[in-house]
Amino acid sequence: MRFNMKRDGRELDHHTLAELRRMAIRRIVEDGAKPSDVAADYGFCRNYIYPWLKRFREEGWDALVENIAQGPEPKLSEKQRHQVRRWILGKDPRQYGFEACGVGGLCKPLSRRRWASSWV
Repeated sequence: MRFNMKRDGRELDHHTLAELRRMAIRRIVEDGAKPSDVAADYGFCRNYIYPWLKRFREEGWDALVENIAQGPEPKLSEKQRHQVRRWILGKDPRQYGFEACGVGGLCKPLSRRRWASSWV
């Protein structure tokens, strides 16, 4: 059973990718399929299967679920972010003494002036 995956895996959500990993490893572990055959059937590079198989053998099925990165800590507090939203929504940059510019051009100088924030 070969899948013709025309999509890049990065377009799939984390749950779908985890399920594909579980299905591939299940075929190897329970059905005795060769990793290279499973990789070809699913349209994966053979090199992807082996790290998944190693993680499964070391940690079990839960190791095939991807850990989603949390991202950086916000540099502005929730209150400060709400203030920036109020500055932007329904306002004209010229009201703040700026030439007409995009949102990034408006928010950064205002927040730096107000809170001495160095966010980029």
